[in-house]
Amino acid sequence: MAPHPRNRRGVSRRQVLKSGAAALSGSAALLAGATPDAQNARAPAVLTGAQAGRTFRGLVRHDTTLDVQELRLLPIDPRQVVIRSQAVAPCYTIVRGALGTSPIRRAEVPNHCGFGVVEAVGPMVKRVQVGDRIVVAGTSQCGQCYQCLQGRPDYCQFTFFSNAPGVEAFPPFAELRDGTPVYAQAGIGGLSEIMTVFEEYCVPIFSDVPAAELTLLGDQLASGFAAGHAGMHFQPGSDVVIFGAGPVGLGAIQAGRVTGAGQVIAIDPIKYRRELALKMGATLVLDPVAEGDGLVERVRELCRGPNDRRFAGGVSWGRAGNAVMARGADFVVEAAWLQAFPRKRKRSPIRPT
Repeated sequence: MAPHPRNRRGVSRRQVLKSGAAALSGSAALLAGATPDAQNARAPAVLTGAQAGRTFRGLVRHDTTLDVQELRLLPIDPRQVVIRSQAVAPCYTIVRGALGTSPIRRAEVPNHCGFGVVEAVGPMVKRVQVGDRIVVAGTSQCGQCYQCLQGRPDYCQFTFFSNAPGVEAFPPFAELRDGTPVYAQAGIGGLSEIMTVFEEYCVPIFSDVPAAELTLLGDQLASGFAAGHAGMHFQPGSDVVIFGAGPVGLGAIQAGRVTGAGQVIAIDPIKYRRELALKMGATLVLDPVAEGDGLVERVRELCRGPNDRRFAGGVSWGRAGNAVMARGADFVVEAAWLQAFPRKRKRSPIRPT
């Protein structure tokens, strides 16, 4: 068989094609004439099929700084999955850190959820395959620990797992140009082009729903939905009141709709959130600013029951003594939390703490 034609520098056509693929993928420049060692140093993931050494960008926190850095991927664990990020919904819990108001001693990619496509898997991974679209959840579900076997995967003991006190639960997944190790917050991160996470956090999605919508299932929306559906167990016909109509509150609103709640009352001071709450399943919305000090009494009146006949399925809201106890929602979800920073669009009636 005749040898491959070569260019004047002695590089085979196959090498040129590989080099072109590397350049098009953004991993390296055209490598014609480069030695094999130089090629591997520039784009090992493309040229050798290895994951370790491939470069990507990520948002990195260190001390009180936050900026985009070029990172280099470290070798993955046999049970880890390499994911090309497509969308990520930052969790509220990272706001202070991401904005640099609280220092951090190590270099870290923030967040703890995301959505993307699997690009590689370790040899022990069984849950997902290359090419799968997956949600990376904020908590794991191993299916083997005590909590998972007791039907409480939300308390899976693999979440933030560590073998011993003082031992790093999750090793660094990348490094900066100068060799500084970079960790992923909670072993997940998310605010980078590449994520490497253990398979216990990966949920394959067999749907063509857009990535920007699916990523909300990793943390925010799913937290609110799980609170009502799996945690509090909303009952058909019940009165559900939800304070806060952000991503978490919207999840709780959908839980009320799915479980057949009689009333789903959403309370939020921001108009566009109230409007979206109605579209997502709320039966009524209230503006706490407009209601003022009468908000609690308004909710009680709305949830006073079908009648006051105690022996016919009603509640005794018209009777003295236990009238206050008898009026009110069956389930209340607090999804407003606190105001860490002043709002730019509309001030919250809840003072920051």
